[in-house]
Amino acid sequence: MILSKNDFENIIKNSTKYSHKEDFVFKNKDGFFQLKNINEHCVFFDIPSKQCEIYDYRPKGCKFYPLIFDSN
Repeated sequence: MILSKNDFENIIKNSTKYSHKEDFVFKNKDGFFQLKNINEHCVFFDIPSKQCEIYDYRPKGCKFYPLIFDSN
């Protein structure tokens, strides 16, 4: 998922575990910050509890899920 600048800054500001961008994002081929996936799961998804580790300040894309933007 692509992160907005606000999403990115919000995660850095509120998280103690993910205080460095390298912990959770990479720059995709278009130059946008994109969330990392681990074993086909979002980096913030805690598998044992099946919960989002940053739920209170999750990105807008997560809040709107499963709604997706289609330019067509």
